[in-house]
Amino acid sequence: MMPDRTWDSLARVTRVCLRVAEVALVLSALAIILSTFFVTVLQVRGTGNGFEKDDVLVAAHHVDFTRGDTVAFFHGNRILVRSAIAISGDEVDVLDNGHLAVNGVESPAALTPEDLARSEVSFPSTVPEGGVLVVIGQGDTSALHQVVGEDFVGRVILQVWPVRSWGGV
Repeated sequence: MMPDRTWDSLARVTRVCLRVAEVALVLSALAIILSTFFVTVLQVRGTGNGFEKDDVLVAAHHVDFTRGDTVAFFHGNRILVRSAIAISGDEVDVLDNGHLAVNGVESPAALTPEDLARSEVSFPSTVPEGGVLVVIGQGDTSALHQVVGEDFVGRVILQVWPVRSWGGV
């Protein structure tokens, strides 16, 4: 027969293990709720927009966007991360030098005539309610794309990996 001290030690260890399991279960449930309703964690697969391959970002759902925000959105079967050039209600036009004008103010974004031909936007244009305008591209080609509604993943609010780059975006 085991001494009472051994039973007490075993009971104490069992209680600690159960408590750790309870905490892990609660934290897992919170993580699932957060990732379902409030944020999405993204891993960058390419480079650009100030991010490198394998950076890990957090995007907040259900937020209002401002010009210059870093936006994550679905484009085809991929999630892209780009800067918002224009937001809901902004008037966008192309100047003679190829630069975009947002509400009459010249933007640093410039597009070639070929880029404009590939764009989904005709000019002058007003960004629809709840939408943003971004420049998407591959290599030396670019195009304008309007992101609206269910295409949004969210606004990138945090970079969590690599650790040296941790912080707000």
